[in-house]
Amino acid sequence: MKPIGGGLYCTAALFNHSCDPNIMRFNQGKRMVSVSCRSIRAGEKIYDCYGLPWYSKPWEERQRILIKFYRFTCSCLPCKESWPVSELLAKAQLSGLSRVKCSICGSIQARRRLETEIPCSCGALIDLTEIPLEKIAKLNEELQDLLCVKMDWRKGMQVRLELETLLEKYIATPSLEHFLSNILVWRALWTLTGSKKIVKIM
Repeated sequence: MKPIGGGLYCTAALFNHSCDPNIMRFNQGKRMVSVSCRSIRAGEKIYDCYGLPWYSKPWEERQRILIKFYRFTCSCLPCKESWPVSELLAKAQLSGLSRVKCSICGSIQARRRLETEIPCSCGALIDLTEIPLEKIAKLNEELQDLLCVKMDWRKGMQVRLELETLLEKYIATPSLEHFLSNILVWRALWTLTGSKKIVKIM
């Protein structure tokens, strides 16, 4: 991708910033189009990313860029919790889960080493063996095939919704699975709609 110009979009400029945005944007000619990259609940704020998303650069560098160009310190969740960049994330495995989500109340609970059952503050018992890690991995693979290989946006979004439902229920952010499901939407948007130039191969 190469930038070929800039634009002033008065409505889009009203969106607040987050290093973990819930929309993604692309350009079609002179128009800018914003698309949700995950479900947005009624009353929830819409967040764009002014600079670099959480998975691209460490917290310190993102803060430096935002202060320099936008004159504010970001306090979004990835900045508060200093989420690791994408290359430091690993595929979710039962043995490696240090934080898990309660499927009843949605709260995040810390896990002690080798613990398979965790009591939640709501009274429920979180059974880690019930987390469908294999299905989540399979859905991510299917999403990549549909969006980035077959370029089937409709079927891809159906799989994305199923995957998002499982991630929101069981896996605490940040995770490689959350990252992949978001970045695949971004890649598909630009592949399907971005300006393309055919280059002759010699």
